[in-house]
Parts: sequence; structure tokens; C-alpha cells
Amino acid sequence: MVTIIVFSYTTLYNLDRGDLPVPAYWRPTVTAVTRLHTAIPVAWLLILTLLVGEAFWAYWRTLL
Repeated sequence: MVTIIVFSYTTLYNLDRGDLPVPAYWRPTVTAVTRLHTAIPVAWLLILTLLVGEAFWAYWRTLL
């Protein structure tokens, strides 16, 4: 989970500084995403939690 957070923050930081080149028409989108920098890791972690929970629940139901 730490890898997801570090990867997303590093990528957003590099996009914000211009170290990762993006086309000019993507710049407004990149600016908006870097302002909401917590949305991407939170979405990734929620999806991961849902997937693990689904797998656990499927296993748990076989034990009952």
C-alpha cells in the first residue's frame, strides 16, 4: 500500500514540476489533478480494500 501512495505522489510531483512532459492540452487536467492530489491514492486504496474484502467475504461464506 505504501508503494501505491509513494508512486502516485512522486508521479504527481513530477507532473507538477514539469519533469514529465505532457502535451499542452493536458496541462489544465494535470493542474486539476495535482490540486486534488489525495483523490488518486484514496481511490486506489478504496478499490484495493473492496477487492480484498470481496475475496475475504467469498472465502468466509464457505466456512459458514
